[in-house]
Amino acid sequence: MDNFNAAIREAYRLADQRLEWQFTSAIAADQRAMGVAGMLSAAAAILAALAENVTASWLLLVGSGGLVIATCLAWYSARPTAFYAPGAEFSNFKSDIDAARPIDDVLTEMGGFHDKHIRYNDARMITSSSQMKWAFRVALGSVALVIIGQIALGFCACAL
Repeated sequence: MDNFNAAIREAYRLADQRLEWQFTSAIAADQRAMGVAGMLSAAAAILAALAENVTASWLLLVGSGGLVIATCLAWYSARPTAFYAPGAEFSNFKSDIDAARPIDDVLTEMGGFHDKHIRYNDARMITSSSQMKWAFRVALGSVALVIIGQIALGFCACAL
């Protein structure tokens, strides 16, 4: 095998490895998003339950509503999307086998598909990451609103 063919095979191997890494990373990110969504929904339920024991219950309900929105954003970031997984169906190679194409030609063609799929997967991962960041921002803003609101109402009550 000459150096050119070795380079093609190595490039294909690395592209396939990159798709595997993307797939594993995306699954892990989805699992983290669902875990965060569960914690946010529990926090929203706790805030809503505490609302009946507080004078400014509306503030806790608004904070709880913000956490529910953050939960929805986290769930949305973990939703199933069209994502290219590593590997290929054997039937994809039937015409290549029947035509007795050289393996390096087939790998070069498959490498082009991998490049397209890697770029598409990267875009999907960036979108999901952005949605998860918004979930965190909304959650932190909701909790900050509740804390600052309770402190402000406490100062107002003391002034009277």
